[in-house]
Amino acid sequence: LSWFKDDGSIVREAVADACRCILLGFVLVGALLLLFLRDARAAFVAFVSMPVSVAATFFAMELSGFSFDMTTLTALGCASGILAASSAVVIESVGGMRRSGLPPDEAARQGTNAVASAVSASALSNAVVFAPVALMTTLAGQMVAPFAGVMAAASLIALFVAFTLTPVLAAKLLAPRKESGRFAKTFFSGWDSLLAKLENGCLRAVGFVRRHPAAALLAVLLLCAGARLFAWPRTGFALFPTDDRNELSVKLEFPATAALSRTRERALEIVRDLEAELPYLERTSLVAGARTVMPGQVDEGVHLAEITLMFQPKGTRPPMDEIKESVREILSRRRDMLFSLALPQATGFAACEVAACLTGPDREELDRFALMGAALLRESGVATDVDASVRAPKPRILVRPDRPILKGLDLPASTLATSLAGYFDGVERGSYKIDGRSYDIRIRTAERTGFGQIDDVVIGSVNGSPVNLDAMAHAETENAPLALHRFDKERAAWICA
Repeated sequence: LSWFKDDGSIVREAVADACRCILLGFVLVGALLLLFLRDARAAFVAFVSMPVSVAATFFAMELSGFSFDMTTLTALGCASGILAASSAVVIESVGGMRRSGLPPDEAARQGTNAVASAVSASALSNAVVFAPVALMTTLAGQMVAPFAGVMAAASLIALFVAFTLTPVLAAKLLAPRKESGRFAKTFFSGWDSLLAKLENGCLRAVGFVRRHPAAALLAVLLLCAGARLFAWPRTGFALFPTDDRNELSVKLEFPATAALSRTRERALEIVRDLEAELPYLERTSLVAGARTVMPGQVDEGVHLAEITLMFQPKGTRPPMDEIKESVREILSRRRDMLFSLALPQATGFAACEVAACLTGPDREELDRFALMGAALLRESGVATDVDASVRAPKPRILVRPDRPILKGLDLPASTLATSLAGYFDGVERGSYKIDGRSYDIRIRTAERTGFGQIDDVVIGSVNGSPVNLDAMAHAETENAPLALHRFDKERAAWICA
């Protein structure tokens, strides 16, 4: 046995990355507050309010039953700006009261009262927006509910901190007079010049809109139309973004007449080719006879196989999109097979990213439209690994018993079925144990090939003489669908990409 993959390392790396992003967000928010408030002590007060609010949010997470995961940690990172925004407004108001000559306690009271309505409206609006999302009961809602719940809790806690701790610290730490020293003037001179240019640009833009409202409205409409026609179709839709886990799934489908041994042999040949041409490929895993697929695709069969590829970590190999193109180029050299590539999804398995279902009463019409849709999608160039659930029919043997003859020979139809099962698959006749493990005993006839052998199958005997199948049944071949697909109790055909 060898260790193939460990999802725990992916989780640990993701959580550590989220924690680093939260700390980096705190530092950036503190630097931004320093630039705009122009006072190191004021920026310090706002910076202190953020970790205090985050620590208080931990108790809200405990009461709500949330854990530290990617969803909640991302919410804490996004909430860092909200935590600082509420405190920044209060700090500036209290600082203004201190600069006007009021004592610390009176400055804290009047400064907080002056902006209480605005700060409350801002924080409560965030909480109100996220609260309904936190109460969603659908599958998608359960996935985003922790994010919305943490955001709503962080907004309320930030409001509480802005009205309690922040005014006290601002009143005690901020100076009564705002005096800029030589270092501060030198440090902020470049920033002031940039803000002045931005202010002039905004004033000119506002003036243009006031003088030419029709032209401004036309420009906005053209921008919206361009985004709708060009940007929106290329953006795409997905429940979760694609996650690079250093893993790629290769799904193979050989002709339906292929035996399991041949499927395994051909899949191993592909594995050897991939290992020889991809130096950054670390490990491979092969499953013959099954694959992980979306609804509408056959997931088990002797002609199916799935190869899981594990690559080196990001930064030591090409991007996953380039790797997929290299794998496609290698697989395209082989004929007489279908293949598709898939990255693991947040749901835990690798499947196609786009799935369309067609339903109706006529199977032939459904297959025709599914093939037409797959061809159009393939020609459009917007999707790769396009496939449809339509497959060439597979021949099967149909045995029709002659019941009058069976009745005359006093042979039940079950005897005919048992004999055929023993001929093809064997009949279980007992079991035995070795070292605590049980094994079945199956009896079957010698293996032969060709359709003509069916008529020679011995079904029973009459007066000591063997009776072959052709004496009491008629065997014929017919083409049957490889799989029958249904969706909501209707015939269905699928298109995947």
